[in-house]
Formats: sequence, structure tokens, C-alpha cells
Amino acid sequence: MSTIKDVARLAKVSPAIVSRIINEDDTLSIRKETEERVRAAIKQLGYRPNLMARALRVKETKVIAMVIADISNPYFPELVKGAQRAATQRDFILTLFDTEEDIENERKYIEVISDRQMDGIILTSVYVEDETLRIVDNAGMPYALIQRMADYKNGLGVKVDDVRGSSMAVQHLIDYGHKKIGNISGLSYTDPGRNRLKGYKETLKKNGIDMVPGYIVEADFTEAGGYTAMKKILELASPPSAVVVGNDLMALGAMEAVKDSGLSIPDDISIVGFDDIWVARKTNPSLTTVRADLYNMGYIACKLLIQKILGERIENENIMIDVELVVRESTKAIQ
Repeated sequence: MSTIKDVARLAKVSPAIVSRIINEDDTLSIRKETEERVRAAIKQLGYRPNLMARALRVKETKVIAMVIADISNPYFPELVKGAQRAATQRDFILTLFDTEEDIENERKYIEVISDRQMDGIILTSVYVEDETLRIVDNAGMPYALIQRMADYKNGLGVKVDDVRGSSMAVQHLIDYGHKKIGNISGLSYTDPGRNRLKGYKETLKKNGIDMVPGYIVEADFTEAGGYTAMKKILELASPPSAVVVGNDLMALGAMEAVKDSGLSIPDDISIVGFDDIWVARKTNPSLTTVRADLYNMGYIACKLLIQKILGERIENENIMIDVELVVRESTKAIQ
């Protein structure tokens, strides 16, 4: 394996000159021909700098950690792809940590990331506790939150407009003639769960439609949670004609529950999801949903985080992503 001294010998310069070129030292003043000779020697010898040694000198590893809740969940791959694109554009490496929806795993990974002196962290779970964020913030590590605004000095936040998206879903059903509209909300202690339920309630009120307590069931954002919640709604003496669901994964479970109950979508009940994961257009019937640009969320979160790591100017450290309604086959107008 070639060393920095080998490069210096071939290029006929000192090892210090090679080091300063590799580290892009702006204060270095040498002839263009000399720099080109050094870079040619690096290429010829296949020399690769010791990144960990460089990190210890400049306190920069060019590595960003991304902590996700479950890689098998169709929600996360688009986020990861967007973040990966932003990292690649700035010559950073993105490393994934899958918590398997375990809070203890999340805490452990955050400790590991901090100990290894990575440059920053992207947290995608809606369950991240305030105490965990305070630990990360106090450690001085820049971080970006997805689907939550940041309240601490080292944090950034990127989220979709949950209230508006939920409102669009409910209004779509009202425009289709539905007045008995249920809601499978996400967990109320999470930002998306709380705000998507808020959009549902506000839109019913704006249209003069009374809320029916039994029509609102809280679930845990999983497919199984959506199934159980929909079963509970269908057992009501007078079930709704349509249901707004807090995310697409729960909507998939809700659709399965409707079919298992011998009912038809959308003839017996209309369903609207939220997120527009790729599976939404593959269901039978295809799922009407609120589209959140997941790729763009991941891209923006990583892009802003790198800017913060490098000390670049950031105009807004909390970004709200707009949403749009995608009407497919799972909703139907009624007379």
C-alpha cells in the first residue's frame, strides 16, 4: 500500500506539500504544475489518505449517521435515497442504523454514533424522546429531525404539513358526499399523530359536521395497528361511510380488515391514507392518499445537516414540506 512519502518521492515534493494538497489547504501557495504533478502521482500510485487520521486532525469524518425505525417499512427507503443523494453530492458517506422500532436500540445507536465522532445524525423516528435530543444537543453534534421541528441549538427539522394534509383528505370525502367520517389517528404523543388528528377535527367543524367519539381510534402507525383499529370501527352500531387513516401503512391494515369483514372498498366504505408510499398505488383497489415527498424530505434534511456541519449559512433551520392529495380507487362519491 502506497504512503504519503511514496507520493512525495514520485512528485519530487515534500510530504507536507502532499498533505496540504490532499487536505485542500487554502493557505498553500504553489505552482499549478506542482499541484498537477502531485495529483498525478496520487492517481498513479492509487494512494488513499487515512480518513480516520484526518478526522482526528480536522475533527471531521465526512460520515453522517441516519437512524431509521424499520428498513422493511416502505416509508423509509425513499427517505434514505434522498439523504444518500444529498450526501454523495457533498462527498459525505451516509451510514444506516436500523432500530427495529426499539427505543433502547435507538439510545444505544446514538451513543455509538457520538463515540465514533461522526459529523452528524439524521433521526427519522417519530418516537424520539426529548431527553434523547437533549443528550445529542449537549454533545454538540449537529442533527436533523424528519417529521418533527427542532427546538434545540444544534438541531434542524424537516416535516410535512400534517394539518393541511389531513384537512385535504377529510375535505375530499366531504366533497364526495360523506358526512359519517371516521379517523384512525397515529399515537397522540407524536407530532404527526397529533397534527393529523387536528386537521381532521378542524375540517369537520368547518363543514358543520359533528364528531362521533367512537369514530376516532388511535393506533401505532403499523399495519397491524390499522387492522385492529378498523375492526373496532366496523363493530360500531352505525359505522362511518369513510375513514381517514394516519398513514399508508395503517391504511393497508384497515383495508385488510374491511375485506375480512366481507365488505367492499369503496362501495361499502371509502379509505384515505397519508404519505403515498410506493405500495399505495399497488393495492387493490389503489389507495387514495396524501402525498408527502419522502425523497425530498430525506434530501433536504441531509443537505441542511451538511451545511450546518460545514458552518455554512442556513436561512431556515425548520422546513415545512407541502403536500398534495392523490385520488385513486379507494374513495367513492355517495348520493
